[in-house]
Amino acid sequence: MPAVKAFNVYTKREETINLNILKWLELKLFGIAEIGRRRYPGWRGTLPFYIYKCSKCGRLHIDYRHGYRGFLLCDQGGG
Repeated sequence: MPAVKAFNVYTKREETINLNILKWLELKLFGIAEIGRRRYPGWRGTLPFYIYKCSKCGRLHIDYRHGYRGFLLCDQGGG
């Protein structure tokens, strides 16, 4: 299983994510792959989280979709 390092925008920490070959290929081909549902302290439920390559800075990030349009954030600000 390929392991990739990505910055979690919510926790502000770098994580190592083990992707199966299909998720890794999805990330390489489309720039985004769902990595599962997560629930953080204080949340009422779970949300799907994604690993994606930011089009602004080119780094890998982990986050959930925000707003009506479902945009993903960069750790350097903006969506």
